[in-house]
Amino acid sequence: MFEERRFDPQLATQHLKVCVLCGGLLTRAEAACPTCGWTGPFANTEQEIREALIRLYGRGDAAAIDAPSAVDEP
Repeated sequence: MFEERRFDPQLATQHLKVCVLCGGLLTRAEAACPTCGWTGPFANTEQEIREALIRLYGRGDAAAIDAPSAVDEP
């Protein structure tokens, strides 16, 4: 069975950052944005990461990030 996952702001700000040039989402380990090549500074507030995740998943509201994922049960 799949584990329900929700947005964890503490975990996200520890491991993710947002490119301030193009808005792309990247890991903290990456030195440059893979989308546009920007090398910093990067943003890493909870709100900026949440907005980048919403753009990435194409959802229209922040509640979509917190909603449990739909899983088809056999």
